[in-house]
Amino acid sequence: MRAEDKQVKAFKLCILSAVLLFGKIFAFPQAANEQGIKPYGSYHGGDIDATNVSNHHLELRIPVLSYPQRGTALKLSFIARFHNAVWNEHTDCAPTTNVCIHTWEFDGQPNVQVANENGPPFVDQQLVSGGGTPSPVYSYSIRMADESQQPLGNISGTLFETVNATAIKWDSSTQTVTMPNGARYVGIFGSAPILEDTNGNQIVFNGGTITDSMGRTIPASTSTQDYSGCTGSLPTSSASLWTVPGSNSGSNTFKFCYAQVKIYTHHWTLQNTSTNTYIEPNGLYSMLQSIVLPDQTAWTFDYSQPDGTGVNWGDLVKVTYPTGGSIAYTLRDKNGVLQWRAIRRNSDQNFNDGLFMGVCRRLSSSHQCRANS
Repeated sequence: MRAEDKQVKAFKLCILSAVLLFGKIFAFPQAANEQGIKPYGSYHGGDIDATNVSNHHLELRIPVLSYPQRGTALKLSFIARFHNAVWNEHTDCAPTTNVCIHTWEFDGQPNVQVANENGPPFVDQQLVSGGGTPSPVYSYSIRMADESQQPLGNISGTLFETVNATAIKWDSSTQTVTMPNGARYVGIFGSAPILEDTNGNQIVFNGGTITDSMGRTIPASTSTQDYSGCTGSLPTSSASLWTVPGSNSGSNTFKFCYAQVKIYTHHWTLQNTSTNTYIEPNGLYSMLQSIVLPDQTAWTFDYSQPDGTGVNWGDLVKVTYPTGGSIAYTLRDKNGVLQWRAIRRNSDQNFNDGLFMGVCRRLSSSHQCRANS
């Protein structure tokens, strides 16, 4: 094998390994890609869903479980929320050859997920200038549990504060995030972050286990082969049980049921060659299809399915309430632009909210949305 061929092969293996190992790199979102509920943002929706008016992302917030805490500053709530996948295209090329790997990927697969609404935040950084120099310049933002990001500005030394008037502070020397009500997250980059109020009451996040200020222990879910009670249009492929503290020293058990959903966007139309490799998601992904509640009723989630050409983005298309009502998210094509509409049904009648919740256009390089025109 020629030395040049060995170099090309080594580069391709290196880039592919990096993609598989690291998956994604966090960066600050543009307005079209923002997630979560942004302070002072504009939203339209109902009791459990809202659409960001600026980018028309669907924000689903279904209350699942909540525990009262000591004092008034601490909260511990769990919700079901939908992650809107943000798609990005990037190309990596060897500097001395014409070998390139083209990747089309999401920041995280689309999926409904049960999340701790009060979990520790993250601090993201982005290089602004001076890369590879002794004095690089970075910008920072706080990423909350609902994936919303709030930019930070330096106010003194190692102390930063959000610039959107929410008064969230981060001390980079102690890795402490202080909320407007005085409660603070301590050791956010450690293995067991703590949420503490001004009176010393604490919630400890130790891996998948949470110990709250009342001494209750909320464990992580465990897998089960019992699929009874699972709902949904697709076969259940896996399930887990979440047994949590209940009233009078009892317990409550939730069941999370998953199904396999094919995701393939057919972004690349070119074939692999000796110098160009094209990578994009193409396969089955495990997605939460139902949440079986302790009373054996269930929330059910339907996702889009492949069309006649096999293309499917994995969008959330329907939510069914435990009571039988539902919200269906439908699409219409207006001059090449996809428009989402929420159709709400209760158990005994149908009605349409009459509003198109957004306009989304999938471009060649990303999945972007714009306002109605």
